[in-house]
Amino acid sequence: MDSLAKQKVTEIIDILAEESWAPPVLDVGGGAGSLGRALVQTKKDGHGVLFEIADVIKAARILYPEKTAWARVRTIEGDFRNYQFGSGQSFGLILLSNILHAYSEKEADEILKKAISILKDDGILLIHDYFPDRCGRSPQKGPLYDLNMMLNTYNGVCHKSSILSGLLFQYGMAGIDTLDLNTDSAIIIAKKTDTLKRRKTGLDAWVYKALDGGFSEAVLISADKIVTGPWVRKKCRFGCEKYNTNLQCPPYGMESDATHKMIDSYQHALLVEGTPPGKQFHNMLLALEKKAFLHGFHKAFVFGAGHCPVCDKCPEDGNCRFPDKARPSMEGSGIDVYATAKNSGIALNPVSAKGLYVKYIGLLLLE
Repeated sequence: MDSLAKQKVTEIIDILAEESWAPPVLDVGGGAGSLGRALVQTKKDGHGVLFEIADVIKAARILYPEKTAWARVRTIEGDFRNYQFGSGQSFGLILLSNILHAYSEKEADEILKKAISILKDDGILLIHDYFPDRCGRSPQKGPLYDLNMMLNTYNGVCHKSSILSGLLFQYGMAGIDTLDLNTDSAIIIAKKTDTLKRRKTGLDAWVYKALDGGFSEAVLISADKIVTGPWVRKKCRFGCEKYNTNLQCPPYGMESDATHKMIDSYQHALLVEGTPPGKQFHNMLLALEKKAFLHGFHKAFVFGAGHCPVCDKCPEDGNCRFPDKARPSMEGSGIDVYATAKNSGIALNPVSAKGLYVKYIGLLLLE
């Protein structure tokens, strides 16, 4: 667990660097104390407490025998739920890292209440764990890891981040953020005042709405990560057998300049990944666009993958019969799908032979 904590330290430090907090730090159930120790060292006069059971603290001192490792961190042994802190004692940063899964819902509830009771008025409570309702970069590993750790406890539970956030709000925490780390876990940051410097756009939930809608992956990106170019539509003209047969593709549809101008009027987008059949993927995009529109995003607009599949063949008179269902494709509108996917962290490679696995990439502009 100590090695695991070290993997998260740098990113968590960077996140908390945006927030205002002051020592002391209380690291509850922090194992050898790597996370708490690192955060203490970010403050000039930083100091803190590692709260653990006796056996773990003994092992921690063996793992870190140097006096310098404990110069600014003292230890307390016992059960956090029952320990009586000194009158008026409070902390500016309280860490609950990979601990709640070991406790039942009732016990976790007690831990949250206890932590909030000794948190300074302007302090931060940080919960770091694997949550079954967060997907992050590794949708499978996170929940499975959480389940594995829970099975090694007496009465543990895989707690959902949404449930914990609701409890925190119920207990008086006004500012609450849930953030997926770049690895495979997530953190909940909470304050008694609504003064968190939001890193979220407020659109994070749409990643999960997309996944619930059947997409295999969804990544929230800033619109400036979408790459366009005049050469893209040329690839459609010279290389695509559907050229000049679909009203949503070249030589019809939006030119790259018009697409670029349109994208400039948005700040955020959701890149989604799926698989054939094309009509099903297209309908999933339409459903996602409609859901976003009904949730107040009046500028919601999707670009599909490949030619529009609504009809088997476009009418010869050049008038689309289903403009409510037809949508332009990304590449047919001059969007460099490969570069955009790369900017979003989605691996995309050309299909080298028929019968190999095919990925579809779609785009939802959100505003």
